[in-house]
Amino acid sequence: MPARFVSPVDVGEPWPPPSDDANALRSLVLSDQERYRSVVFIEADRCMATGADIAGSFADGCMTEGVFIDAFATFLLKEMRDRPQTYGKRVFIPTIVVIILPVMNNDHWSLYIINFMHKRIDVLDSNEYNAIVVDPVPSDLQPVQHG
Repeated sequence: MPARFVSPVDVGEPWPPPSDDANALRSLVLSDQERYRSVVFIEADRCMATGADIAGSFADGCMTEGVFIDAFATFLLKEMRDRPQTYGKRVFIPTIVVIILPVMNNDHWSLYIINFMHKRIDVLDSNEYNAIVVDPVPSDLQPVQHG
């Protein structure tokens, strides 16, 4: 079995952020649509979203439309104008859960797993470090206990 180590690196808050707040806002707006109809909840650039916009796009059975699509299109158009070399090619890393990076060097391989949800970097390594008589594994890497 390959050696596995958990990195001591702390990458900060979990990402994506918990959706409890977004779900609570949705429930609040949908529970009393008349009360929140004209309240501005979101403002980005020159796009604003009121309670009516949220209810119209995020009620059960509705499709996202209106101001949310307009805002997204505005951001894409600005990127196309201001950053043509990256338009349509950028990866928004915070929207992913893990990045898996395999590394091969002759007959040795490593697999680096950057896990945003659990705030850690896992490393799988083809070397069986317990059986190799060389310098010890760095003390800041902690072997994962199997079992």
